[in-house]
Order: sequence, then structure tokens, then C-alpha cells
Amino acid sequence: MATESMNFRIAESDSSVAELIERELLKALRQSLEQANNEQFVLAANSDQGRLIGGLTAGTSYGWLLIKKLWVDWSEKEGSGWITDE
Repeated sequence: MATESMNFRIAESDSSVAELIERELLKALRQSLEQANNEQFVLAANSDQGRLIGGLTAGTSYGWLLIKKLWVDWSEKEGSGWITDE
């Protein structure tokens, strides 16, 4: 069995690369899967007092879930029991 070494570099990038990744993923999926329902949605987490403490924007496409943005108010982390450092 022959193996080849592949060299690559991983680095932080900008939003133009994020858009390219999404475009290439959808292109590959279109070639192999029939289009499914596309749904865009927003989920919000609110404190007992009604203050926004987190949320996400997301969508579905070709049977995949794509989380576009995720935010959590880290000031709510301590003592909440719903986020741990482990």
C-alpha cells in the first residue's frame, strides 16, 4: 500500500474564505444530493429576566445544518451550570 505525504498549512483567515468554504461545500453537495428544503432560522437564549444571553443564526441545506453565527454572553457563564470548563 503506497502512501503519499501531503503538506499543508492551517491559518486563521477572513470572511471571504468563509464564504468560499460555504460555496464549495454547497457545490459539492449539489453534485451528489438532491436539494432539500432550505430553512433559515434564529434561536435565542434569554435569562429569567428576559435579557438576551446567547443565540445563533443558522440554516439547513442538503440535509446539513450550517451554524453561521453563535454568541454567548460569557458574563452569564459563572454559576449557570450550563457551560463548564471541562
